[in-house]
Amino acid sequence: GRLCHFKAAEVASKRLIILNPKNGLAYCNRGSTLEWLQRNEESEMMYRESLKYDPNGVFAHQSLAKILTKLGRYTEAFNFCDRAIELGPYDDFIYNLKGYLYFLIGEHEKAIINYDHAIRLNPGGCLPYIDKAIVYHSLERKEESLNILEGFKTIVGDKDYQEEKEIYKDELQRLEKQGCLENEIEENQRKACIEGIKFILNFIDSELQKKDLK
Repeated sequence: GRLCHFKAAEVASKRLIILNPKNGLAYCNRGSTLEWLQRNEESEMMYRESLKYDPNGVFAHQSLAKILTKLGRYTEAFNFCDRAIELGPYDDFIYNLKGYLYFLIGEHEKAIINYDHAIRLNPGGCLPYIDKAIVYHSLERKEESLNILEGFKTIVGDKDYQEEKEIYKDELQRLEKQGCLENEIEENQRKACIEGIKFILNFIDSELQKKDLK
């Protein structure tokens, strides 16, 4: 299955580095494979190695921001977000990630500003709408949260949500494994995010059931 595929990709990515030891993209390729295998510390090392050979690599900066977010190192993640935006200011992914970082530290307004910017850059992208709905859900503004999701449905049309479902299931698992955080604000946000993701997964399951009934 997919695990066998990625294990084969891991072997291939290692060989690619042997053949191209000074190629930043080769290290990014291996970093991505290790990230999928949830070997985040090793993945971080590969992306950092990539920057030695390609200091302005947008993908490596974006990927380090994402990995460091997963590792709970938010200050470092913000730094890589900002540098990634300097290098590639028209990529909706990095604004969405920065919005999520702001949400994780309890800065809701800044989170929404970044989600809205991501939506302007790519109105058909799913994640900023969903993440924005999670913010409103955490603020007990449930009706607004549902309105965002319903509005989003009219934009993306008849969509298969399986990819999004996997993304949020993985993030839910990560947050639950993280356990209690020492920082009270971050711990409150972790709990709010868990509840928000459960709400989103219920919404996605409901949409998938509707498709099955058609």
